[in-house]
Amino acid sequence: MLTAEEARKLAKRQLGHVAHGKDPAKARQDDRRAPTVKDLAEDYMTRHALPNKRPASVRNDRAMLDNIVLPKLGSLKVTEVSRLCVAVNMGNRKRRWKRRASLYA
Repeated sequence: MLTAEEARKLAKRQLGHVAHGKDPAKARQDDRRAPTVKDLAEDYMTRHALPNKRPASVRNDRAMLDNIVLPKLGSLKVTEVSRLCVAVNMGNRKRRWKRRASLYA
């Protein structure tokens, strides 16, 4: 719950944004329309991976997205994702990827 004083401060801040030419309603609308990580992954697969990569690499990318990335981050808006968010959600995957890559070297 907001106290009356906190609500006043919040309202003043919003009025300040409006006075500087910003549109809070448009900002909320843009946030709602922002693509999710899942949308970005599908876009990557269709626009880059499928036309430019070999079939084995496409399968590997799809498996990583389906099994690792999308279950944890797929529903997040791209604008919400930070390096810290990825690090926390992916855990020690880097070590596993290095080990897997060394098998092919």
